[in-house]
Amino acid sequence: MKQYPIYPKNILLASKQAEFLAQLSNGQPNKVIKHLESHQHQLTDLIKLLESAELEMHIRLGVSAVLESFAGKAAMLSIIPQLQRLTLHTEVHLRSDACYFLGLTGQREAIAILEHALADEHEEVQTSAQEALADLTENL
Repeated sequence: MKQYPIYPKNILLASKQAEFLAQLSNGQPNKVIKHLESHQHQLTDLIKLLESAELEMHIRLGVSAVLESFAGKAAMLSIIPQLQRLTLHTEVHLRSDACYFLGLTGQREAIAILEHALADEHEEVQTSAQEALADLTENL
């Protein structure tokens, strides 16, 4: 039987989120990518993982690697609403990450969200939104 970590201790994760967390914790983003290639609808579970826990940097980097592997693919459209919510999160790093991920979507729907993020009170978020907009508009 697979054992999944509870991370942090007071948050219970759905089984797929826990599986992704375990794989990313063990430095195995390729396993997550391989699974998501045939279950693209579960990209939303990866974003829920970001929403549900304060993740260590190496796990956030693993999430980034997974999402980068789906850059510009139609499956990224499904996570835009979640990323939009993250652009309003209280944590600056999550707002900044959300802007970066919105740039990876390759979708016009992300433009208005990123333009709104340009007015964020933190320069880190503004910079991330500017860079994502530049990448997005260049690739559309």
